[in-house]
This record gives sequence, structure tokens and C-alpha cells, in this order.
Amino acid sequence: MTELEAVNTMLRAIGQVPVINIPPSGQSDSRVALDILNENAKEFQAEGFDFNQNTGEELTPTVDSLIELPEGTVRVTSYYPYQRFVERGGLLYDLDRATTEFTQPVKVNRVFVLPFEELPYALQRYVNIRSARVFASRAVGAQELNSYLGEEEVRARLQWLQAQAVDMDLNVLSTPSHHRPNVFQPYRSIIR
Repeated sequence: MTELEAVNTMLRAIGQVPVINIPPSGQSDSRVALDILNENAKEFQAEGFDFNQNTGEELTPTVDSLIELPEGTVRVTSYYPYQRFVERGGLLYDLDRATTEFTQPVKVNRVFVLPFEELPYALQRYVNIRSARVFASRAVGAQELNSYLGEEEVRARLQWLQAQAVDMDLNVLSTPSHHRPNVFQPYRSIIR
């Protein structure tokens, strides 16, 4: 699915006519819809999934002893449990030593954002429907429309989770709990 197809789905959700192209800037409905689509795609990807994270990625310091994080990085952690790293101003920051200076390469787990068109189809659909609900809520505010899109969003999220389970070959008997998708389970609300 392209960004244009997603934006047209969002426009149809509020009764607008589809567009042929999206302006690069401005406050047109199509531009606002695209911004909401990208906002939701980034927010969802920040959770980190198999398709948008590198585990054990080696980052090398520059001649200035800094490690610049690649564009699109939304979260970084140490590969090893005895080190603690975060992102600060586009640089890797060592929490234990309180510095951005590194003399050796380090291994990290890095979560990054992919463009909408590179996401798996089930996730594209979920992000698109969720974005359509948010867009409709902001643009029109119709309660019935929001309710209908909310139901569609739940179905799309379920399809996304099912696709994840199949792709990851998850099994309730043999898959470690840290590999299972984080879905709502009523008994967990009592544990809080």
C-alpha cells in the first residue's frame, strides 16, 4: 500500500474525494492526513518488532570519539546487560560513565522507523485504519463514524497480531514469553 492509497482511504472515511497527489506542505486535508499517518506509523514502530530492530548491531566511534546514531533511530539499548546506553541529541550516550565519548566499538539493540511503504501489509492496514479514526475524530468529530472506525481498528490490530504470530512461528507451549505479542489479557489488569 502506498502513502497516497492510505491517505485516500483516510479521506474517504470522512466523505472527501480522493486526491491524485499530496502537496509537500500546507494545511490541505490530504497533507494533514499524511502527517497523521506518519505520526501513527512512527508511534507504533517505536515499540520495536522483528522487522524494525537490529539486535547486536555494532556501532563504531568517529574520529571525534562520538557514536552518531543512524537516521530514524527511535530507541537504543545496550546489547550487554552490564552496560546502559540511550540516545541523546542523535548521539549514543553512556549512562554509567555519563559521557558521549567512546574509544571502542559497542554493540547495541537499535529500534528504527521504516517508511510506511516498507512496513508489512497487515501493519500498514492497521496503521491506516487507526490513522483514519484519528483523522476523522480531529476533522469531523462524528461519534458514529468514530465508533465504526474503532471496530475496524480492533479487527485490523487482531489481523496484525495474528500475522506477527505466524511470522514469528509463535507457540504457547514452546515460545518464550518475551517473544509473544503484547496483547490485552483481562487477568493482567488485576495484577497491577
